[in-house]
Amino acid sequence: YFFGLNEYGYVFEDFYISQPMYYQNKEYLIFTFFHGSVFPPLEYATRIIIYKKKNGKWVQTHIAVPKWIS
Repeated sequence: YFFGLNEYGYVFEDFYISQPMYYQNKEYLIFTFFHGSVFPPLEYATRIIIYKKKNGKWVQTHIAVPKWIS
């Protein structure tokens, strides 16, 4: 998903959400969320989001920052 231009010119922000992964009989849901600036490449942030199903509803339990650099 690309998110527009700013008032100074060609700055694009992007958002990516991975496919969900389910664990332990679909009790846990895990996916990654990425946000960053495409042009110019200024800043990027990746998060791993974890949800747990409680009383039939998904509740966010953790947000983690991966320790990798690519």
